[in-house]
Amino acid sequence: MPFTQADIDAAKKAAREEAAAEFSAKEQTLQQKLDAERRTRQSTEFAAAITAAIDAGRLTPAQAEGMCEFMLDLESADTAQFEFSAGNAKVKKTPLVWFQEFMAKLPKQVSMGAAAHDPASESGSADFTAPGGYAVNAERLDTHHKALDYQRAHPGTDYLVAVAAVNK
Repeated sequence: MPFTQADIDAAKKAAREEAAAEFSAKEQTLQQKLDAERRTRQSTEFAAAITAAIDAGRLTPAQAEGMCEFMLDLESADTAQFEFSAGNAKVKKTPLVWFQEFMAKLPKQVSMGAAAHDPASESGSADFTAPGGYAVNAERLDTHHKALDYQRAHPGTDYLVAVAAVNK
């Protein structure tokens, strides 16, 4: 069966279209995989930055909740740069860059480590303000102060032992 030039041209066109559709499908699949991998990498980077900010005390865990997803949305949003004034200069930044710089400039809000107790910083006396209708017993407050003085003079003495010693 002989083929005409029209049959050959139609077969070439069909083959080109099939190859183009196959290439487009593969390209789309690869692009989706690339986007997923990029999002995973960025998520890891953002989570590390957030954890570092928490460890440094610039963010609390409650403030950090949902922040990684927020930053991912800033990254995937329109990448247009916004122009704004910073002092006398005009600055252009993407929303994500601005937010990352903002986080880096946050002051320390909390100390995440154990606080050391320094007994030398205590004054050794207590002042009490009684609520309305109540009064502080001056004699017992004086006993309290004497017991604290006794404890300072005799380190390691229990408070109740000090109270008993000053009440003799």
